[in-house]
Amino acid sequence: MREKDSIGKHVRNFMVQETVLKVIGIWPTRDGSSFGRWIFAVMTQISTICSLSMEVYRHCLDVDDTMDAFVMDLSSVVSLAKLLIMRWNSRHAYTLVDSVVKDWSVVDDSRHEDVMTKYFKRGRIVSLMILYLGYASGLSFIVKALPFADILSMKTSRNTANSTASLKSSLKLNYFLATYCVFGPQPLLHHICVLVLQAMHIFVNAVAHCANDGLFFSLTMHLCGQFEILKMNFAKFEIGELGGEKKLRILVKRHCQLAVLANDLEQTFNMIVLIQLLMSALLICVDGFVFLACLGTGDNVGALKSVVLMVTLLIQLYLYAYAGDALESRTEEIAQAVYQSLWYRSRGRAARDLVLIINRGNLSCHLTAGKFLSMNIFTFKEILKTSASYLSVLKVMMKTKEGKVMESLVDPRLAKMKTTLSKDFVYAMTPFKLLSWPVGTWPLQNYDIFAFMRTVITLILLSLMIAILHTELYFDSSDAEKNLDSVVLIACGSLAITKVASFRIWPMGLIYNFTSAIRDYNELRDEEKRAIVRKHAYMGRMACILMMGGAYASATLVMAVPVLVGERLENIVNVTEEKTLKYPMPSNHVMEFVKMPDSLYFVVFITEFFAMIVTCTGNVGSDVLFLGISFHVCGQIEILKLEFNQLANRNEKTMGHLVALVRRHVDLLNMVKMLNETIGSALIMQLFFSCVLICTSGFQFILALSIGNIVMILKTFILINTLLLQLFMYSYIGEYLKRRMEGIGNSLYFCRWYDIPRNVVKDMIYVIMKAQDPVFLKAGKLFVINLQTYMSIVKSSMSYLSVLRVMVNT
Repeated sequence: MREKDSIGKHVRNFMVQETVLKVIGIWPTRDGSSFGRWIFAVMTQISTICSLSMEVYRHCLDVDDTMDAFVMDLSSVVSLAKLLIMRWNSRHAYTLVDSVVKDWSVVDDSRHEDVMTKYFKRGRIVSLMILYLGYASGLSFIVKALPFADILSMKTSRNTANSTASLKSSLKLNYFLATYCVFGPQPLLHHICVLVLQAMHIFVNAVAHCANDGLFFSLTMHLCGQFEILKMNFAKFEIGELGGEKKLRILVKRHCQLAVLANDLEQTFNMIVLIQLLMSALLICVDGFVFLACLGTGDNVGALKSVVLMVTLLIQLYLYAYAGDALESRTEEIAQAVYQSLWYRSRGRAARDLVLIINRGNLSCHLTAGKFLSMNIFTFKEILKTSASYLSVLKVMMKTKEGKVMESLVDPRLAKMKTTLSKDFVYAMTPFKLLSWPVGTWPLQNYDIFAFMRTVITLILLSLMIAILHTELYFDSSDAEKNLDSVVLIACGSLAITKVASFRIWPMGLIYNFTSAIRDYNELRDEEKRAIVRKHAYMGRMACILMMGGAYASATLVMAVPVLVGERLENIVNVTEEKTLKYPMPSNHVMEFVKMPDSLYFVVFITEFFAMIVTCTGNVGSDVLFLGISFHVCGQIEILKLEFNQLANRNEKTMGHLVALVRRHVDLLNMVKMLNETIGSALIMQLFFSCVLICTSGFQFILALSIGNIVMILKTFILINTLLLQLFMYSYIGEYLKRRMEGIGNSLYFCRWYDIPRNVVKDMIYVIMKAQDPVFLKAGKLFVINLQTYMSIVKSSMSYLSVLRVMVNT
């Protein structure tokens, strides 16, 4: 009884939108009831669209009023579209809702229930957040219209009868929506009727928008949970067990059911996504124009309002993109799960059945915008990129026509790790240990209080450095060279904090890879394999020497040049003038503000230089640590290719050897996946700050060329090349890893497979099929990091500098 009550509670909590969607008549039901409420909601939105369109047409007040009416008008159009489409596709929506009830009713495995609960909580939290934000937005329209200012002034000036009468006569009754040009001043009773009608408009709009989006997100998350459960079932499936074929038939049937449900989800919401995408794009364009105009006129309130609107639109689109990307990922993982099962034990028909499942699993289910484009993180990235390009072009156009435009608009990791006595391991990993141990990110350390304190001290020191540099920029922003140094150090410090925190908070990927490296070195017996491992260890050491040498040399130059050059210039210009203290970082004004004694100059100097060394270690040292273990993984993939190529030489034990190699292949795929999860968020920050610094230093480089400042030219040129070198190392390892993985299929094809028994050759097809699915190093889920991405960055940077030079020269 308790289990049934728990299941019923989950189902009721899952449908948090049921009550509000029933009010407007679009909650999916079998008999299609609530027709009257749906007609009322539709007529409400139509009347809202008519009144707001008339307001935009008349625009008798200022631009803000017209913009508010335009935004609400488009929002009402989207709400009306959602009301119509949800009613039209109610049959598909009911199938999805009914499947939720059935899934929760039949769940009998605690692991499956845990997976469903995880996705249930994710969908519920996001749905409630969207719904409450919609209510808060609607309430803001109501609160904004209340005459609080007039009432307050009436109370403060009620001492005189004449003033009271004049205030009562001047008390202005506003409308909840921007419809002043349409309705104008009305008698009190008529005015109250309009307010009640507009309150209903706002409520229906909020529910049709937010509750519908919440329903979509909840249904998608539940479907993702069902695909993950299916993946778990495929992963533990053994074809040789008793009743294996029957179990496989059940799993395939469930796979087909989930594919049909994914199609129902697509049929229900694809037109809604398309309309949402078009309206959001239109609003981003219009609001971006208003934002730039407000910046030009100094209207900070208007600019903030535009930013809030654009961020809200992007968040709404991100939810659709995240849900679509999650659905794609979960469906693609089915093929991965089948490949990671014990398929090499299957024979005959069962093996052919698994091939069909893998082929179908490689075809992911997509959520599209009207069948035109898939909604996923890549699409969202393209929207962001296009929006930023649009705003950049628009800003240049507005500056060329500034006058006209402006006038017209206004812990499981705490276990003690093992070590190895292998000389090859010491040769390969000692440089990375020396760099990562001081900041507390060495994966094989003892995760005790001492390691924790090293990380905390590192983060505190980096945060203090960033705070000092921000304060220095606030006190003095007139020196271009100091500003560039401050921006560079702030970006490097932020990257160091991100990487150190990521490696410390999510270390399991690095721990697993380094522990596997210990095992690899301890089991190294063959000289040919040892040569491969030493080659990749040498590549990691060379990357370490190149990157860390450049980083420490740059820190030393930044420290020494201002001190030496500045002291020499002071001696030349004025020998009688009081000597000004120079610091490694731009911090003179901060030290004057805190009244730092001159006697502590040496201590401050050493501390700032130490902070710069820690910044290099936390930023570039983390890169080197990741590159080192990545090169080791690439070496293991090279060894796996060698063993696949020699498969035909093991005549009597070919099948057993193939099984061992497949298991190693699966293990390497998991290692690469864990590395991706570890570095993904840090790579996003790396790309962001690198692009910002390339743009900033490129602008300084162009200005320095125009005025002939040789020091600034060299400084910015070195900085740009350093940033490109750092990105190149990530791009190179991403490309190298991808090509090594793709080479596994070629190694199998070159292994004289025609001399291998037929039953083994059929199993080799699975490995070749998996090798054709490339492995990528990704920055989050937005960018693939390889040489092609690097060339795109270089090309965009050169184009940016060319356009910037033309603009500066003209």
